Amino acid sequence: MHRQLLSGSGPLPSTMAVLVVFSLCLLSSIASADLLLAPSDSKIPLTGFDQLQAVCTAVQLGSTPVAMYTTAMTTLVANIMREKKVTQAYVSAYLNADRKWIWLVYEGDEAAATLVDTHLWASGNPAGPHTTYRYAAYSTTDGGLISSTGYDTYPVVCSYEKKPNDSPPKKFPWWGILIIVLSAVVPLAIVTVCCCCSKKKKHDDAEENSEFSLRSDSFSSRGDTDTGSSKSDGTSSSFRAESQRDGSPSASSKRSASCLDSTPPRAASSPSAAGGG
Repeated sequence: MHRQLLSGSGPLPSTMAVLVVFSLCLLSSIASADLLLAPSDSKIPLTGFDQLQAVCTAVQLGSTPVAMYTTAMTTLVANIMREKKVTQAYVSAYLNADRKWIWLVYEGDEAAATLVDTHLWASGNPAGPHTTYRYAAYSTTDGGLISSTGYDTYPVVCSYEKKPNDSPPKKFPWWGILIIVLSAVVPLAIVTVCCCCSKKKKHDDAEENSEFSLRSDSFSSRGDTDTGSSKSDGTSSSFRAESQRDGSPSASSKRSASCLDSTPPRAASSPSAAGGG
């Protein structure tokens, strides 16, 4: 039973290991979002939200101003700005007069959300007249969004999809190959060892049983021989005793009689011999 459990559970760890390696390799090849900072000097002053889009496209084809309205995206933007030593950068938020002066967050050309969450704004923002302060920038020094007129030469935080084709092909990791090989070899080795141990045990048990049977047969044969000899000696003794009780001559008497019978008779003396005497 123990061997069956081991052999039955062997393929499971190997399958899990192969799945883990496959998942890691798949995740490394899936397109992932990446951020970059695009200089906006050539487009200043900004005349509309499409100017932000043009700045991103000029640096990376297919990139768009980052839509920063979640805590996770705020963390990513803050990290890249600190890495590049930038304190302010434009993001994808715009005060649209066509929408009743509502701050909108754009993803591409579409308005994705309204920027009404106050904790995203730095203290005292948005500030300034709505007619002029229509752009939003993230400030690492203020710890939130600030409003801008579009005359500030802040870079634009752009987001783009990093596809596998954008980077050189990666070789399959050596540790992945090692895991796959071990996951295939280890269960097979365990099953093989268990089978060999089981066969050896059966062989040892068979030899032990055979040796025990031979010893038992030998003891039985010796017992039968001793019993037969005792019976034969007892029969002879009984026969002699019965013969003596019945008055039958014993073997020695019979031998004496046979000796007497075999003695030739003595010749009788002749008359002439007698007369001469």
